[in-house]
Amino acid sequence: MSDRHRNLTDFLFVDIATVPQFPCLLDAPEQYQQLWQRKAEGLRRSPDDPVADYGRAALYAEFGKIVAVAAGYFWQDGGDTLLRISAFAGEEKRVLSALLVAMSKYGHKNPGYRICTYNGREFDCPFMARRLIIHSMPLPEVLDVAGARPWEIHQLDVMDLWRFGDRREYTPLDLLAYTLGVKLPESKLDGSQIAEAYYTRGELWDIARYCQHNALATAQVLRRYRNLAPLPPGQIGLVDPKIYEAK
Repeated sequence: MSDRHRNLTDFLFVDIATVPQFPCLLDAPEQYQQLWQRKAEGLRRSPDDPVADYGRAALYAEFGKIVAVAAGYFWQDGGDTLLRISAFAGEEKRVLSALLVAMSKYGHKNPGYRICTYNGREFDCPFMARRLIIHSMPLPEVLDVAGARPWEIHQLDVMDLWRFGDRREYTPLDLLAYTLGVKLPESKLDGSQIAEAYYTRGELWDIARYCQHNALATAQVLRRYRNLAPLPPGQIGLVDPKIYEAK
């Protein structure tokens, strides 16, 4: 069955928030600094000032880390469709452990499920897989796609759906949600503020909520893509985030 026609209850909607591994490049070990400088030179943005460009480390699993994850799914209650979204934030390994538990529980109820993301085929999914390996944690089959054929990859990227084959432009999720008439809760943060919120203010709750809102937007946009109306607020449950402090 094509993912375009698969039942919406077969998808686990996932979003992650990432930051550089250190508050400032100068706080990092010397070898890490040298490796980042080499990476920054390859990025050709500010090769002469790797410290100023260090914020981009959040985009790379070798230099960044995950500080929050949201995971949500549709389910049926009688004749109603409901959406439930959980979130975990804090120390990376504990966050990833919580995500693995959530994925295992969902997979037990929905064998052959798909991960659904926005730009996740290029970012969220490979980032999660790499960080799991870095921590010597098990890699779920849905993320273990190295060398897989296209039809063997159980991931749906809503951004790819919206491209309709047009690879020229990137459409931000909030723009697409607005365009399709999807109303979302107000977030205190946007993606450019995650590192500051984490390192300067310790706003784990707000970062987790940011991920939940992104997962919600992805789920609602997929409904609109299927010519279904967005779910009303009364059928959406945003579970209070679980915060995991470092042990």
